[in-house]
Amino acid sequence: MFPLAAAAYSNAPFECALNVFDERISDFWMHDEECDNRGNHCFVFAGVLRKSKAIVISFRGTDSSSQLWQELVNKGYMNAWPFGKGIVSSYFSFAFMSLWNGHLDHHFEIMHEKYPDYEIWVTGHSLGGAMASLAAHWIKNAHQIPGNKIKLVTFGQPRTGDDEYSKQFNADVGYYIILFTSVALN
Repeated sequence: MFPLAAAAYSNAPFECALNVFDERISDFWMHDEECDNRGNHCFVFAGVLRKSKAIVISFRGTDSSSQLWQELVNKGYMNAWPFGKGIVSSYFSFAFMSLWNGHLDHHFEIMHEKYPDYEIWVTGHSLGGAMASLAAHWIKNAHQIPGNKIKLVTFGQPRTGDDEYSKQFNADVGYYIILFTSVALN
């Protein structure tokens, strides 16, 4: 899923993905939305890989030093998450909900209605990884989709929620890989 996560940084993610996959992404949709009170933007694209029988959703990561600063300033602020007892980062939650309510929900429903048997692949890097994990959990719970149909792969995902969120997420989402590299020197 790395090519899908990387494509979210492109101005033309559809064409970028074509360079890797031997199939076109159909039902392609992308959206850029202001996702904090400082004018920073978040980005998502979605579509369908018919040969792979997958609905794909990819979130772009942190896009500027201003956005990174906002993530760090808001690091200690947490919001209740509607599924389970956990709490999640207020910045990540607000950013995800900005995109979800900015028509990702509607586009996902259209794709899922059209392709109900397809797996759902969700990915992202950095901030995009945090939003991808929230999206996978949201889709599983709000849309009553079996956790084993959702595949989440994130790259450099920061801690998204507390232990309760993590436990609930682990119980709900059937397949996830979170890739990161330690920055500590030996």
